[in-house]
Amino acid sequence: MTAGDIGAVDQVRFEQPENNRQSSTPIGQLYCTRRPMPVPCPLKRLPPPGISSSMRTFSYWLCFGLVVPAYILGLVFTLLQLAGISPPGAQLLQLFLPFGSLVPAMLAHFLPRILTLLLYVVMLALVGRRIWLYARGERVPPSYAGLSQLLGYVGTVSFIIAAIVLVLAIVLKAGSGVPAGLALLPALFCVPWAFFLTELFSFRKRTM
Repeated sequence: MTAGDIGAVDQVRFEQPENNRQSSTPIGQLYCTRRPMPVPCPLKRLPPPGISSSMRTFSYWLCFGLVVPAYILGLVFTLLQLAGISPPGAQLLQLFLPFGSLVPAMLAHFLPRILTLLLYVVMLALVGRRIWLYARGERVPPSYAGLSQLLGYVGTVSFIIAAIVLVLAIVLKAGSGVPAGLALLPALFCVPWAFFLTELFSFRKRTM
């Protein structure tokens, strides 16, 4: 191949077609105008559930599992006592009873008895409503957020620490249940109030 042939090849390579010479529009722009490239629409994907979502779900079901049995078993236990019947396993049932009141037992003496009874009746009605909503398929309510969620987190951490301390005391056969009881004090207050506020806020969520 001679130098003249190479020049001819280069001339053909860089030579534009006649129709492109007469147009002032660049080739790339003509391509986009005549044959527009399809632009893919971004898909909206929900973020995968993280640690915060799992913690929220776990803390709510812990509050649910501590409060609901406490009120149901507490009501059954009270009715049986009024009937003069001592149910078997009463000692085991009493483990759930501390979560069956918005006012801890150590503070109940400072409140009027009528107020304590009123809070118990209101909470019992909310527990019945939550069981009904659960039967209809509602799980973690959207109202479990903000202050109620914070109280649920504090109560969950307190309950876990108390359970660990109690298990270690049993396994090591050292100490008593006093440290576990002290670690459980925040849960006795935070767990019932987290459930109570969640149910109250759920009325506002439904009316909005």
